Amino acid sequence: MNYIFENIDEITYTDTQKESVFKKTVFAIFFIWMYQYIHLNYLSEVWSYMRYFKNELDFNQVILMYFFSLFPIYFYSGLKRISSYFSIIIFVMAYIPIIITINYNNTEELGSQTVLLNEAVLSLSMSIFFLIDRAKSIKSKEINFKIPFNWFHLIAGIITGYLLYKFSGNMRFVGFADVYELRFENSENSDSLSQYFTMWATYFVYPIYFTIGLVGKNKINLIIGIIGHIIIYMITGAKASLLMPLIIFLFYSVLKKIKYFSLSQSLLFFIACFALLLFWVDIDALFVTRSVFLMRTLSMPGYLFSNYLSFFSTHPNTNYSHIGLVNSFTNSYPYGNDPIGVVIGNYDSTNANANANFWATDGVAAQGIIGIVIITVIMFLFLLWINSLFKNRQSIFYILVFTGEIFSLLNVSFFTTLLSSGLLFLVFILKFFDFDKELSRYKKNTYEKTVDTDLI
Repeated sequence: MNYIFENIDEITYTDTQKESVFKKTVFAIFFIWMYQYIHLNYLSEVWSYMRYFKNELDFNQVILMYFFSLFPIYFYSGLKRISSYFSIIIFVMAYIPIIITINYNNTEELGSQTVLLNEAVLSLSMSIFFLIDRAKSIKSKEINFKIPFNWFHLIAGIITGYLLYKFSGNMRFVGFADVYELRFENSENSDSLSQYFTMWATYFVYPIYFTIGLVGKNKINLIIGIIGHIIIYMITGAKASLLMPLIIFLFYSVLKKIKYFSLSQSLLFFIACFALLLFWVDIDALFVTRSVFLMRTLSMPGYLFSNYLSFFSTHPNTNYSHIGLVNSFTNSYPYGNDPIGVVIGNYDSTNANANANFWATDGVAAQGIIGIVIITVIMFLFLLWINSLFKNRQSIFYILVFTGEIFSLLNVSFFTTLLSSGLLFLVFILKFFDFDKELSRYKKNTYEKTVDTDLI
């Protein structure tokens, strides 16, 4: 009997059957209108001091903004491969906010032609990402050697043990308003190893446990994943860590429980409705939630791309020297000892480390429009490689487990995600550790319990 739980082929068929040109158009326009409405009535009103602007657009500019926002979705054909999962989240959480934000933030400063050129290139980039699931797989030799899953427990134990040893004297659960104080205090006690470990724990170690628990219906792994994310939050105050189990659970629920909406439709519809609800229900008790979701989460990819576009229109590009390995050879980084995020933070007066997504950091900051094209090619090849590696092992687990890394991509460079956030290590672990056997074991236990119950 095959105990691999919830094969992706079943979910793929169901998801693609729900897609149609009409539905894509309606749901995407609703989301685009929502974000435009939130930008004009909330972001540019409440957060204008942070460079959220409200440039006047004529009718043709608005039509073009909607056109470029919509165009890539017609190349999306449903959740077919791992790259589809990456692409649809990037489209909803980064691409649409970027297109709308640069129109209202950058048109008067940089001119409509510059904005139009960036819209066109980004639109082609996003469309290419959607087409990856139809590209021919890269041939690779199947490796039968598998590392027992117990070794993953050892890796997780070492990471957790070191972090507890390093920060146990100053771990506490704080509200979102106090996370920066906790983050500052523990940053003074951190070292390079602890910084890597906290990122890896947030984006792939504990997501692996939680996703195994969710897919395999195993409470122990679920609890380990939840407790692990709480520990990281108590060290770093990173909201992403605290919310990651909820995010993965919501994606799982959409894929498994919602009968009438596809993944793309669910993302577009429910995020838009939640955003509008937060804005319209204007009570003080929701102020922090409203600012965390609408400003800190939903708008940040577009806002930071806009600031990078503005800054690098008058300052030298990094030519990829923002990547530590590249700069160790070229020694050409133009901004001294300040990381690129700090440079932008000083520019937009937030004085924060304004790390931004791959289009902004590896694209605009690196080489402008050409940089966007180059990082598109790199991302295309990487996602095609991932599709090829796991083409024969695509249970729903192999989709959901990438959720943390995708959200890292929304906030930092691709190369930072690859190493510092552990995307490359996640791919290695999924390839060489025996997750199929582990999932089969939990599924078998669930099946046997169901049989026993039926017999009784």
